Amino acid sequence: KLTGFSNDITFIMNSNTRIGYFSSNRDNEPYNDDIYEVLQKQDIISKCSQFLKGNIKEAKNSQPIADIEILLYDQDNKLISTTKSLKDGSYSFDKELLCQKVYSIRIAKSIYAPIDLIISTAGMTQDTIHADVLLERETLIKNTDLARIMKLKPIKFEFDQSKIAAESESELNKVIEVMQLFPDIKIEVRSHTDNRGTAVYNKALSDKRAKSTINYIIEKGKIDSNRISGKGYGEAVPLYDCDKILCTPEQHHANRRSEFIIR
Repeated sequence: KLTGFSNDITFIMNSNTRIGYFSSNRDNEPYNDDIYEVLQKQDIISKCSQFLKGNIKEAKNSQPIADIEILLYDQDNKLISTTKSLKDGSYSFDKELLCQKVYSIRIAKSIYAPIDLIISTAGMTQDTIHADVLLERETLIKNTDLARIMKLKPIKFEFDQSKIAAESESELNKVIEVMQLFPDIKIEVRSHTDNRGTAVYNKALSDKRAKSTINYIIEKGKIDSNRISGKGYGEAVPLYDCDKILCTPEQHHANRRSEFIIR
């Protein structure tokens, strides 16, 4: 504590030597000020904010994990920033964290078990907070749909074609990543259409789309062809039976889907 009942004035501090000086009449000499020397023992918070960075690693072997989306929430559970881990597993947020606040970081849905890491800035004096995260892989259960586990966006194709839309390549790359991380699993691709068009045409189109999906995964991910198979089901296995009800555009959209069944 610097100030007291006396007149303590003109305080200066040398940031290099951590020695400061101030004048005061605290020795009960009301008309005579003396100069006092003080030593800085703790860091001084010059700006009440910090940046958050760290590393994402596998809990099992401490290997860095790249391309994991990391979410930053404030103490009101509001998403305030997102980032992705780099090739070496490191990550950083551009968003400044305020002092005396509580935050949490989470990872987006992936093959890793969810985490909710609490970050408190109370009493923090440094400019940067380091928070390393260790992730455990989820257990992949056979006969489940990888698209649902990872909450993949629908795989889209060019209109009335089997060519994969550019916007869907990133989703297929996530399937490739899982197959690379879990070399023992096999995937069965199932391609579905809605019921608009003839059943024969839809079956042929879905077969072509399943084949196109399989070829992309094999070629892009260097995946052994023995590990992936599939076929088209056309309109035969809908989520919504649009032959019996008047389906909305959203229901037709839901019926047009790709499944990636773990084998």
